[in-house]
Amino acid sequence: MSTLRVHVFEDDYDDFDVDLDELQLTKAQRAELRRIGRDQQVVIAPAEQKIHELSRELRKVVDEINADEGQVGRLIDQISAEEAKVRKARITAMTRTRKVLNEAQRRKLDR
Repeated sequence: MSTLRVHVFEDDYDDFDVDLDELQLTKAQRAELRRIGRDQQVVIAPAEQKIHELSRELRKVVDEINADEGQVGRLIDQISAEEAKVRKARITAMTRTRKVLNEAQRRKLDR
């Protein structure tokens, strides 16, 4: 069985697996879905890495006795910007995926 992990929103409870065999995808659809997934990862992987780096830096700054509130705010803004990139990439990938599928396939995806 071949599955596709669909992650649309930030919360894990919105994740779901799709049985690609059940969707009966054509070779062209499979190729397009792989391309969409690769395009998504090009954005998500570096953004998630940056989120982890900035979060570690934020923890260090916040742990200081005389934490610089301006620096805290800037780090939070930078983390939020990276999180927005991830969210946008996921939702864009889902939107593109839905365009690749026919009506019957979309119904199976939406259940």
